[in-house]
Amino acid sequence: MYFLYCSIVVLVFSNISNSVKVDMEGSISLGKDILDSLSNFFGGPVLNYRRSMAPVVDEDNITTLVKTTALCKDLQFCVPMWNFMEEYVIVLAKSIQTILSGILEDSFKRFIFEGQLKLYLEMVRHILENTDAKISEDNKIYYWIDTMKNICSKFQEMSSIFITEEFQIDPNKVNDVKKDLDHKLVIATVLVEMKYQVELCYRHNICVESFEVTKALNTLLERFKSLSDEKVRQFLKYFYEGLFDTPFYSYINEETAHELQVILNDMAYSKEVSTKDVLSTIQGIVKTRLDTITTNQEEKLYHDALLIHGILSDMDHIYSLHKSKQFAIFFENFLIWIDSLDFQLDKDIRLVMRDIGENLWAAPHNLLVKLTNEVKVFLELTVDPVPKNK
Repeated sequence: MYFLYCSIVVLVFSNISNSVKVDMEGSISLGKDILDSLSNFFGGPVLNYRRSMAPVVDEDNITTLVKTTALCKDLQFCVPMWNFMEEYVIVLAKSIQTILSGILEDSFKRFIFEGQLKLYLEMVRHILENTDAKISEDNKIYYWIDTMKNICSKFQEMSSIFITEEFQIDPNKVNDVKKDLDHKLVIATVLVEMKYQVELCYRHNICVESFEVTKALNTLLERFKSLSDEKVRQFLKYFYEGLFDTPFYSYINEETAHELQVILNDMAYSKEVSTKDVLSTIQGIVKTRLDTITTNQEEKLYHDALLIHGILSDMDHIYSLHKSKQFAIFFENFLIWIDSLDFQLDKDIRLVMRDIGENLWAAPHNLLVKLTNEVKVFLELTVDPVPKNK
């Protein structure tokens, strides 16, 4: 849970980029719309229009590889959605290839990428087989969302391995380029997953129903609006100090950890920072996610807001099976603390952070890796200082 809290708290410090708007003109054009969105998302020049920017329906190598794998063959749950599943996988693969080829240029080895893709298509087929063995009418929504997230996680893994094993570039630039690639690849996969979740609901009436983390966070942030700045800073102080009792900082790099601590310290202790206004802004963003889920109509998303959407989506999904009673106790004591002058909430915050964290770690490893990747990229984009050469 502390991953979520940290991500949301620092959202307001994000850098604004070009926006992405969902276009629902139909599944045939959706794939190209996403690739075009990625081009706009990253400023155009970083993506190579000569490579992999054709519509999904074109018979290019990636489309051929996916179609010949016959991902849905003999899988009862998947056969009626064959075209949807193939397009989702094709667009994930094309998005990754487009970014890699656009940045690495001549260093990008297409035949190696396609060889790796073949291996990961077998893994995708295995994910679908596992889903087919578990899915029923009662749990259909959960397993469809779970399948999409697992596939997205595998493609994040594939791109990370490709960068590590096949990277050939000036040693003096390798770290900066790798970081830039990691950011773009994670953003791209989150964008594809989020857009196809909308498509899944819009076209096939399979819509997310469990979003308890988002609702709880929205309720918590809404309550802060009626509190004094001093009371809100006291809450942030409890959270800031409690964070040191968690392993959170061990999952992010030293520079990001330092910058985040400075921001949280200012929000908790400095009267120069309007902590209440910051949290009110964040509440508006979280509420937008609620509106997106309930109406299935996305608004314009910046890359930081998109990552928050993805992080909350993962948290909602994981938490739907790993609920914590401690969270209900925390809310009861939170309501007492609001009207009390001497009630201390620090213990409750520490307990709920630890308890929900333990429940999250009980989730499948690949989903936790996916969540961690997205949080790390979000923090690096919004917290880390901008390099002097940029």
